[in-house]
Amino acid sequence: MLTISAFVIGGLLSLAASAYPDGLEWSMERVAGTAELTASGAVYETAAEMQEKTALLPDYGFRDSESAAGTSFSGIVGGAAVIGVCVAGCYVLRFFRKKAG
Repeated sequence: MLTISAFVIGGLLSLAASAYPDGLEWSMERVAGTAELTASGAVYETAAEMQEKTALLPDYGFRDSESAAGTSFSGIVGGAAVIGVCVAGCYVLRFFRKKAG
């Protein structure tokens, strides 16, 4: 049931949520007047090149596509990642709890 909920939330609600700025973007716009800061220098350029080559879902979508399916897929992958981290955390806690007892 949790997996189905994650797919529904990640796949459907991500389409509505991505149209609005999140808390970080909102606060950046309030403080700096823009949601993205500009940076210059060799380190920033190298990092940008690495990100462009390695990003699996750049800007929450598929490469060279404006399809809404990329946003849904990103939401599903994100939801699955959160569930995976939570399950792994539970196993780690269970492991240490058995040792302490």
